Amino acid sequence: MKQFTLKYYKERPTTTTNQSSDKKPKAKAEKGSTLTKKPPATKGKNALVRSMAWYHPTVTLETGTLAANTKRVFTPSSAPAPSKPATAMPASTLPTTAMPASSTPDLDRPDLQRLVVECLQEASRLSAGLKREAQRLVGQFVEAMSQKVDAAELRAITDLQSTAESMTEADRLRKLVEARRDAISDDERRILDHLCERIKPNEDNDENEGECEKKVSEDNSDIDDKDGTEQVRFLQSFLVFLYSGNYPGTRGKTEKSLTNHIGVIPTVSTFINWLVDRRLYSPPRMRGEMDVQMPFTPSNLVRSVTGQLALELKKMYGNGTFELYKKTEIMKKKGTLGATVDTQIRQEISAAENFLRLNKLTNNSRKIVPFTSSKQPFVTYSERELVSFFWKRRLLRERMEELARQDHTHITSTNDLDTWISGKEPGYVIKQFICDVAPQGLTSRQRKKAVTEQL
Repeated sequence: MKQFTLKYYKERPTTTTNQSSDKKPKAKAEKGSTLTKKPPATKGKNALVRSMAWYHPTVTLETGTLAANTKRVFTPSSAPAPSKPATAMPASTLPTTAMPASSTPDLDRPDLQRLVVECLQEASRLSAGLKREAQRLVGQFVEAMSQKVDAAELRAITDLQSTAESMTEADRLRKLVEARRDAISDDERRILDHLCERIKPNEDNDENEGECEKKVSEDNSDIDDKDGTEQVRFLQSFLVFLYSGNYPGTRGKTEKSLTNHIGVIPTVSTFINWLVDRRLYSPPRMRGEMDVQMPFTPSNLVRSVTGQLALELKKMYGNGTFELYKKTEIMKKKGTLGATVDTQIRQEISAAENFLRLNKLTNNSRKIVPFTSSKQPFVTYSERELVSFFWKRRLLRERMEELARQDHTHITSTNDLDTWISGKEPGYVIKQFICDVAPQGLTSRQRKKAVTEQL
């Protein structure tokens, strides 16, 4: 018997039911090419921002280290200083092209360069140290409040055991809630409210959580002016005290600063007294002594870390409370937590108290001491803050007076300095003291080429 082998048509046959198409076949994509999909228009704002970061990556001008940049500013252009690449980018991706010609006049002032580097490094070191000290003290305070609440709850449970038969479950729950609430005094609860603002009860829990996350995500820049919230003003006054040792008060404050901080001064003083009475902090001076002038303007020094610390506390005690609430609801569905256990977020107590109570129900699954996130590893300063630092160094102050005379301006105080700086273009202080990244005398095409060579 003959074996038949199936063979396919070399060309597709034309039939009445299957007419050949006159359309040309689509061209295949070239090998190695990658097709990118457009982000869907239905994404939310945060998702679109992430998509833009993927489809439109941004790069910055490589400016080198602080010492190399300041050396370039204060060294004559005839003998340019070598520049080391920053550690943030691989050295193999950086060309050896020199920076364009400086737009600042040639200077041979290594003394000024050394002062600028020492000033900025000292400011960054002090700011980071003050933030760590504040985190430690806030954590010890919250931990003490947790111990007080646990002790009061234990006493209430012991008292209720003798009257268990004559009380309903609702009455027992109400007694425990009152015991936890009364364990913390009004002054201590006011301090907790200034560490993190109260959150709404969770009748509409998903909606409230979205609102809290929105506030935190929009408040993640430490450059913006955030004097509008009591939390930031409280933390700023406390950090200023940690740096200067000057107790918060009305002395030496401008009318605007006094108006902004008058509401938080008593609470900051109460917090300081609480720490001193329990020997958790030793102030450098007693209350009533004369204030001491510091090498840095205190409010400008701590402004950056104040915003970072406020953000960390919001994420920890604000968003953390909602996340713990969701976890307790899951535990109730699985049966690992009793159905009658109180897990509601209560508005009559602070956000930290809600966090501590829900954290205890989840077997202390989270730490209660604030910590620094890896997303904010840097301390930032504005130009106004930089000139306030430089003004207290004699040689740098003389340099700023010299620059002001070129504009036919005579500065004798910090008010004159602020007025003069406000009339200059953005980046003027950066170019004159730190790094010249905007060379003059170039067309737009030449400037673009110079920037491209540096990337």
